[in-house]
Amino acid sequence: MSIFKIIGIVLIIISGAFIGNYFASKITNNKLALKDIILLFTELENNITFKKDNILLAIKKANKSCCFDVISIQSNKLDYKEYIDDILDNKLQDFFTKKQFTMLQESLHQMGDSIIKVEKSKFSYYISYFEQELKAAKETEEKNAKLYRSLGFCGAIAVAIFLI
Repeated sequence: MSIFKIIGIVLIIISGAFIGNYFASKITNNKLALKDIILLFTELENNITFKKDNILLAIKKANKSCCFDVISIQSNKLDYKEYIDDILDNKLQDFFTKKQFTMLQESLHQMGDSIIKVEKSKFSYYISYFEQELKAAKETEEKNAKLYRSLGFCGAIAVAIFLI
C-alpha cells in the first residue's frame, strides 16, 4: 500500500468525523439558541412589566444585560419592525427548526413598537412553548448527536475500506 493511499484513507476518515461533528453541533446549537430565546423573553417580560419600557428599548436592554450563547440580536435600526426583521435576517434561522423560527417571528412581530402592556399570559405562552421545544431539543441531542458523530466516522471508514 502506497503512502498516498494511507494519506487518502486518513483524510477520508477525518473528513467523515468532521461531517458527523458538524451535524451534531447543529443539534447542540439549536438547544443553546432555545435557551437564549427563553432568556430573552424572560428579560423582556421583566423589562416591560416592571420598568414599563417599550418593546424596542426592552430588547436593546436585554441584549446588553444578557449573555447569549448563540444568538445575536444586535441591530442599528430605530424602527421596531425593521429592527426585528434585521435580527431575524441575521442568520438567526440557522439555529432553529422551521416551526420554532416561525413561532419566534410571530411572537416578535405581534408585540408591536409602541409603549405596550403585553399581557403576562403572552409571555408565559411563548416562554412555555420555547421551554417545551428546549426539552424536545435536549432529548433529540441525547439521541442523535452521538449517532451523527458515529455515523460520520463509520461512514468514512466504510468508504475507506471500499476504496482499498
